[in-house]
Amino acid sequence: MTSELLTRLAERGCAVQDRLDETFMGNEALYEKLLRRLAASDAIARMTDAFAVGDVETLFTASHELKGLYATLGLTPLFVMCSDIVEIARTGTLEGVGQKLSDLRTGHNEFLELIGG
Repeated sequence: MTSELLTRLAERGCAVQDRLDETFMGNEALYEKLLRRLAASDAIARMTDAFAVGDVETLFTASHELKGLYATLGLTPLFVMCSDIVEIARTGTLEGVGQKLSDLRTGHNEFLELIGG
């Protein structure tokens, strides 16, 4: 890795080198381009709205989508947090999601600041 951004992500516990090697065939420019698209995702907003109205299905769908994006990009800390929400919603309940969603939103926003999104 040569990019300062990728180095900072790796320092935050992200699996950047693995994703670069396995998914992006070493193409840092493509990885960074897709990483910046994270800012365009409205999944966090959909999750928040769904939680507010008790819509488990929408919360599950949005969180599962975001979990996949985090996995593809190797954003391990966010992936772990989002996975917890997915598994709760998978059971058909929102019990315990409130704090986890708040923590995910905070972490997501911190990563967006880090990547300049």
